[in-house]
Formats: sequence, structure tokens, C-alpha cells
Amino acid sequence: MNAPPSLPNGDGEYQLVGRAANGEVLFSVDFDMNSVSDIEGPRAGFAFAIPASPEWADALAEVELTGPMGSDMINADSNRPALILRERNSGHVRALLRGESSAGIRLDAVTADPRMAGTNVDALFSRGLPQPAQR
Repeated sequence: MNAPPSLPNGDGEYQLVGRAANGEVLFSVDFDMNSVSDIEGPRAGFAFAIPASPEWADALAEVELTGPMGSDMINADSNRPALILRERNSGHVRALLRGESSAGIRLDAVTADPRMAGTNVDALFSRGLPQPAQR
């Protein structure tokens, strides 16, 4: 994804680490989750744009998130379907749909949504960490 860098403040209970296949740490950021106020119940999330270094971009083999409630990881073997709808001109993410239902979504149904009227939307489908040629 082409986007300006957006990094956390560097302190917090959570950590995002990118590693090469040999275990070498390629990047590591610490952060706190931001609360999501427009969703019922206690919810939190994060979004960063970590600049990929040409020295390690093709070597990235896994990304791990750790925090107070445990850890999770994605790699080339991950199978977690997600569809990202992004405005072509601004790069703003308009929707992130996760789970098996995202695999069969029809883009024309999404773009028919009145909130998407007049936008040029790119649909990016992912099952996990992309292969180096796709980054």
C-alpha cells in the first residue's frame, strides 16, 4: 500500500514485530490501542503505516502482535480473508471486511452503497501476509 508513514508514539502495552524467516527482527513498534467510540461495548484498534525499507521488504516473513491478552501472527500460510475498500484518489480506507464472508462479496453491491457514491474505490483482497512480489 502506498501511504505516508504513520507510526505510534513508541510506548504502550502492545507490540507489533516483523520478522524474516530466520527470526531476524526487521521492525518493532510499541503502542497502546485506541478506543473505538462509535461501536457498542469496549472495543479498541490500531492502524499504522510502517515504511518498508528496501533492505528488508522482500525478507518479511511474519508479523506478530503481542499484548496483555496474548499474541497473534500472520505469515504466508495465514488464511484470513479480508477485503479492504480504499478510495483511489485519497487512499482513505472506506471499509475493512473480515472473515469468510469477505471472500464472496460483490464489489458492485458495495459501490451501490449511498455512502460510496461518487468515489473511485479499489477493492484489495488479502488472505494474510502478501508474497514479496505483491508488496
